[in-house]
Amino acid sequence: MTIPETNPSSPQNNVAPLFDQALALFRSGRLAEAKRIARRILADQPKHAKALHLLGAALSQQGNHTEGLRHIEAAMQIDEQSASIYNSRGNVLAALQRFDEAVASFDKAIALKPDFAEPFSNRGGALQELKCFDEALASYDKAIALNPESAAAFYNRGLALGELNQFDEALASYDQAIALTPDYAEAFCSRGAALQALKRLDEALMSYDKAVTLKPNYADAYMNRGLVRLLMARYHKGWTDYEWRREVKDFPSKRTNIKAQTWRGENLSGRHLLVFGEQGFGDVIQFVRFLPLLDERKCKITFLAPAKLVPLLRLSFEQTEIVSELSGVENFDFQVPLTSLPLAFNTRLETIPSKTPYLIASPERMKVWEERLPKSRALRAAIGWAGNPNFPTDKSRSIGLQRLLPLLSVPGVQFISLQKDLRSGDEGLLRQYPQVIHLGDRLDDFSDTAAVMSQLDLVISSDTAPVHLAGALGRPVWVLLRHVPDWRWLLDRDDSPWYPGARLFRQPAAGDWDSVVTKVVEELSLLQPEQKA
Repeated sequence: MTIPETNPSSPQNNVAPLFDQALALFRSGRLAEAKRIARRILADQPKHAKALHLLGAALSQQGNHTEGLRHIEAAMQIDEQSASIYNSRGNVLAALQRFDEAVASFDKAIALKPDFAEPFSNRGGALQELKCFDEALASYDKAIALNPESAAAFYNRGLALGELNQFDEALASYDQAIALTPDYAEAFCSRGAALQALKRLDEALMSYDKAVTLKPNYADAYMNRGLVRLLMARYHKGWTDYEWRREVKDFPSKRTNIKAQTWRGENLSGRHLLVFGEQGFGDVIQFVRFLPLLDERKCKITFLAPAKLVPLLRLSFEQTEIVSELSGVENFDFQVPLTSLPLAFNTRLETIPSKTPYLIASPERMKVWEERLPKSRALRAAIGWAGNPNFPTDKSRSIGLQRLLPLLSVPGVQFISLQKDLRSGDEGLLRQYPQVIHLGDRLDDFSDTAAVMSQLDLVISSDTAPVHLAGALGRPVWVLLRHVPDWRWLLDRDDSPWYPGARLFRQPAAGDWDSVVTKVVEELSLLQPEQKA
């Protein structure tokens, strides 16, 4: 936040030296001392706008955004013409995730001082949070035009370009940020992500290496480096780096309140181990294959799993206690995230537990769905086209129904939609293809989905949880993948060491789903009902 110097002509100038001291402390990061002096000024002059502003900014930087906003808005009431105060107010509103209000506050700062670069840059950040990436980019460009020496503006511009899939331009922007600030660890990390998206993986690794050299506890850089290493099948170092995921802010991991120590390979004989799922359904389905290896350790295992997976998992892993919540009275000797088991077992490409099926469908539910599904001699193929919309790279990972439509014209195939959540426009498109049986909203949990899949000939989908389920059930599954896929699908191969029944169809270039669909149509057309997969 920009806190202006004391105006020599101000009637408050009798406390100018004291304010200057508070300002210097604020800028050096000594926030508690800066707050203390600001309060001294306010005790004598309660309407000292700059002291109110500084106090509010310091409170916000310490995480007390609500109290910080109160002081900044009090300063705003006293000095309604201060662009700096409106800029700080926008920053605090953004921290409170009130992004629309933040943009309005930055706009006011810009209106008061059109050559003030900082609110243009901050406005871009708020617009990014609102998914207005083109507007954000324009705002960053204006900030850079006003202040070409702003490494932060170039860095944020790179982030916006990345969201727009303009990775070459993003890379150039990160390089400019680094040229201005050579020790900019965050820029090196984001530069690695851009290089990864461009499939320049060795260069991406070097960029991540530089980021962790500059910032040795930089969890994002370690995790991202781990993901690249796993994508390249460099599992030994990849699993180790990937452990940093739990230190990444907002990482979607269910952390338990259990005080048991983390299991790191200790003897488990006679012990009670809590394994807990993390991330999405697909990750849980992929990694539950490691539970039988824990059974060999002669221990009691409790697996904390998402509720929608519990019935399926209980049927498939009868020796393991499967629960969706803990009572709080259990006594565990150790706990471990499910996704840490590959590291614990020193998993390499050739040692992946790849025997399928390791999940089984409920015979009772299979019978129910056998009666519900229409009888057909045609080849029956399930389709899916979108995953979790909150996944960071979902827009490039999910193919969408519109692009999948040519597939629906293949003769001799009965298509069954397993898409659980329809996106905007999907319902209307499905009405145009009444031959597609849509079951998504009739599937209560993954046991239903497994029961349906077990009676179909093929599953075709972009990278979603159902492809993991099909693979774990040992069903034939065709996975439609973006040019640089998620790490688990590796590179430049049409099979998967995780799922022997999977066949991979990859984009030949970034964004080229048409080629993928054309290839799938060709291959599906070759299958005749009597040649069911």
